[in-house]
Amino acid sequence: MRARAERTFEHLRVLAVEIGERVAGTEEERTAAAYVASQFEAAGYAVTLEEFEVEFRITEGSVSIEGEGAPVPGFPLGESLSGEATGPLVFAGLGEPDELADVDAEGAIVLLDRGVLTFADKARNAERAGAAGVVVVNRNPGDLYGTLGPDHGVSIPVIGVAGRYGQPLRTLAEDRAEVTIRSVVGSEPRTSQNVVARPEDGECRAYLGAHYDSINGPGANDNASGTALLIELAGVSRAEGLADALCFIAFGAEEIGLFGSRAFVRAHDVSGAAFMLNFDMVARIGEQTGDGPRFIGGDEALADLGAAVAADLGYDIPRGAFPRNASSDHASFSEAGVPAVTVHSGGAEFIHTPQDTIDTVSVEDLAVFLDVSIALLRRLVDERIR
Repeated sequence: MRARAERTFEHLRVLAVEIGERVAGTEEERTAAAYVASQFEAAGYAVTLEEFEVEFRITEGSVSIEGEGAPVPGFPLGESLSGEATGPLVFAGLGEPDELADVDAEGAIVLLDRGVLTFADKARNAERAGAAGVVVVNRNPGDLYGTLGPDHGVSIPVIGVAGRYGQPLRTLAEDRAEVTIRSVVGSEPRTSQNVVARPEDGECRAYLGAHYDSINGPGANDNASGTALLIELAGVSRAEGLADALCFIAFGAEEIGLFGSRAFVRAHDVSGAAFMLNFDMVARIGEQTGDGPRFIGGDEALADLGAAVAADLGYDIPRGAFPRNASSDHASFSEAGVPAVTVHSGGAEFIHTPQDTIDTVSVEDLAVFLDVSIALLRRLVDERIR
């Protein structure tokens, strides 16, 4: 098993290090697709690239400080408007009306801490106080992703920045330093692709999948790890005579809305499939409450079976769920009536950030999920296909 795990980790390294960030519709995503296709072909499968169109949302934000070097990067809050504004930077705590009344916010860029109030309430309060723009600082060092929500009524640019920039910006606010915030929100059409590996007769009686794109970083755990495991399972299935029943799909454009799996389900009748196993983050076992290893899916019986198989091997991987507003490609198959589950290690501290690198994952954690996944696949083929 160690040799298999190291071989799998090498696939992870190629995707996350040699290719790097693999954003939907980019040349790097296409390079990753070609790599996955070559590995499936080497294992003896018939491989096709199935292209589909996506509307890629562009969100870029920054805070530029006169004479202070490179801009501070940020992200426009969801549903906010594009725009640019320049003014003195002032700090107004959490954005309560009385806090804003204590600073001269007229024409200013208001710096606010995350917490207590909704993002929309913070922005509305600041705009009522005369602010030209708003910068919200995250509570933790990582990037801030959030939304104003629908019908927010805010007409000034609002961006979020990582918590690590909070203290330097507060220091600048003490001197009312002149800053410019920039928010760009839009979309553009892009082409992505799924990599589909089929047995020689082309019949898919069950599916295994993983998304190979990433966002805001090299995506070592999310999801070079799942893609690497998928490649290894394809080879194991061929070696053990399981491949005549299985199709393997590396999905593109998952990070921007499950586009790859949805495109596949639209293009193919999957309703008769015995099961679908999806692998999303399998190389960093989480230790925080609610972020541990788990089987996640629309099919509780399949998730419970996975937990039982893991327990037989000495691993505690229970049935669980993603955090609110998170999902993965199993959902597209569940909606089409296929028993589906995502195999997930947790360990989400660095996902969607430049810190999701090969240095934050381990071959030992990957080996656990390779061991469990092979055992689960063997059992499912025996019980549901043969």
